[in-house]
Amino acid sequence: MKNTDVDRILEKLQAIERKIEILNSMAKLSFSLREFCELHSISESTFHRLVREGRGPAVMRVGGKILISAESARAWREAMERGPKTRRGQKGGAEKYRRPLVPRFDGTTT
Repeated sequence: MKNTDVDRILEKLQAIERKIEILNSMAKLSFSLREFCELHSISESTFHRLVREGRGPAVMRVGGKILISAESARAWREAMERGPKTRRGQKGGAEKYRRPLVPRFDGTTT
């Protein structure tokens, strides 16, 4: 095997080890900012933007460190699954992304 192949395999193993570590941490009572973002596949800047917009999880600050409780993470995931808060008259959640039925020339709809 070439050195580059070995390096690539090592990188993949390290990524797998990080994911295993995160999965093991799911039994934890709280997550660090980095753990939460990795677990939910979002960047830290996206996390901060969501918090600024009022759409992020509730956080705790302990000794200057941002922590997200397991309960807060669960509640945030459930809220994200329900979809965004909407103004009166607007569609929300999955409805917003459904394509309207369009009549076709043969009389059926798509």
